[in-house]
Amino acid sequence: MPTPHDSRGRAVSLSRPVVSFCFDDFPRSALLQGGRMLDAVGVRATYYAAMRFLNDATDFSDGFTLADLEELIAQGHELGCHTFDHLDATTTEPGAYEASIRRNGEAFARLLPGVLVESFAYPYGACTEGAMAAARRHSRSARGTRGGMNVGVLERHELRANKLYSERVPLQITQELIRENRDARGWLIFYAHDIDASPSPFGCHPEYLRDALAAAIESGAAVLPVGSALTLVVSSAE
Repeated sequence: MPTPHDSRGRAVSLSRPVVSFCFDDFPRSALLQGGRMLDAVGVRATYYAAMRFLNDATDFSDGFTLADLEELIAQGHELGCHTFDHLDATTTEPGAYEASIRRNGEAFARLLPGVLVESFAYPYGACTEGAMAAARRHSRSARGTRGGMNVGVLERHELRANKLYSERVPLQITQELIRENRDARGWLIFYAHDIDASPSPFGCHPEYLRDALAAAIESGAAVLPVGSALTLVVSSAE
């Protein structure tokens, strides 16, 4: 049986800012293009996989393969859960939603034995009470799509995150968020889907990702996957 994870709010008190980069679903380009760019600057990210996209198309481009999952782990990235069926919690019965989380975990365990998956992201950012209750039972943290920094009291199963959508969010806004996070010494999370020279409306151009990574590093932030960042934040609050 899964172990419930404490979701009580804790005050974020960091000696330096933290930034995390995430990719949802995930299209292959997020690893093949994005992973190469991350590796070039020594950064690792969190990839939230919905296993229904294994060897199948996502809404944006080709989905991942088993070799991609194995490479993701080999490179030191974090694998996260996104339900098996990429379900919208606002239109899914809570029992079916939690069953999809379990099914995803079972698929991970079968294909990637020994790999620990503790981070969760709500598909479509649909963070209902039922979805949050299920996430608490199956993960250390859960990330939505409500923007802003994680400062003040940390709600680890309703983590704030910000679009890294190059066609919809000007780079200057992303850079300003990074500066604000530096000054606040908070935890800033970004998420995208595909990484492509002609990205979807939910993806990111490689040059945009490059500049966002550079800004995060130059801000003095610890740039960490969500699981590692959570460990740092929680230890700072104790």
